[in-house]
Amino acid sequence: MGTQNTVREVFREYITDDALLNEIGDGIVHSVKLDSENRKMNIKVAFNRLVKRQFLFQLENSVAVSKLALNGCQVFPIFSSELFNIDYFTELIAELKRRNSSLNGTLNDATATISDEIITIDLKHGGAAILLSKNFPMMLQKLIQSEFKLNYSVVFSGVTSVDGDSEAYLEKQKNVSETYTREITENFVNNYEANIEFTNEQKEKREKSASTFSEVRSEDELLPKILPSTIRPLYGNMIKGNMQKIKDLAHDSGRVVIWGDIFS
Repeated sequence: MGTQNTVREVFREYITDDALLNEIGDGIVHSVKLDSENRKMNIKVAFNRLVKRQFLFQLENSVAVSKLALNGCQVFPIFSSELFNIDYFTELIAELKRRNSSLNGTLNDATATISDEIITIDLKHGGAAILLSKNFPMMLQKLIQSEFKLNYSVVFSGVTSVDGDSEAYLEKQKNVSETYTREITENFVNNYEANIEFTNEQKEKREKSASTFSEVRSEDELLPKILPSTIRPLYGNMIKGNMQKIKDLAHDSGRVVIWGDIFS
C-alpha cells in the first residue's frame, strides 16, 4: 500500500459518518494488517496534527462493525515529534486507560509538566505505589515513543499516597475498573446494533426467501432455525464449536456452545 493513501480513500466505504471523516480523513495510512483467522485489524495512520482519542476510537468502531464484520480493530497513530506537548497528556491517559481499565480512578484530576525530558505527574488522590506496580511509567514512556519517537522519563509528585493505598482504596479501584469494563461492553453492543447493516446480497436473499418460500413446522421445528452464517460477535472473539440446544444439556455436558438473543 502506498504511503499517500488517506483514511478517506482506504476506508470510505466502511465509514458512514461524514463528520468523523472530516476529522481524520486526511490521515495517511502507513499499513493495514488483518489477522484473518481472528478477524482483527491493526491500522497505522500518520497525522499532521494532534487528534483526539475519541475520533480514533470512533474510527476503530466504525471499521469493526462495518461489512468487514471484525472482532476488533485498533488504530495506532503516528505524529511528528514537534507536535508533542503536555496538553496531549489527557489523550495519552485515555489510551492507556482503554488498554488497562484498572488505571481508572488512580489518575483522576492528575496533571503533568515537562522539564528536561522528564514528565512529572502531579497526583491528587494517591496511588503512586499502585501505578508503579502496574508499570505505568514504562507504559506511558513506550506510548510516547511509539507515537512521537520521543523518550521521556516519568516521575510522580503531589499526593502520592493516601491512607493506604489501603484495602478499602484498592477495593474502590477494583469497582471503578469493573464499572468501566461494563460500560465499554454496553457501548460496544449499542454501537454495534446502531451501525450494523445487511449487505445488498443479504437483503436480496432475505427478500427472495420471504417471497418464494414457506414451510410448515411441527414439534421441535417450531423453534427458530439456527443460521450460523448470520452470527456476529457482540464482544470478544468469535466463539467456535457445535451449537447445542439448551434442553439437550446435562450435568456432565462440560463446556458447551449455545446461541440466543441478548435482551434487557
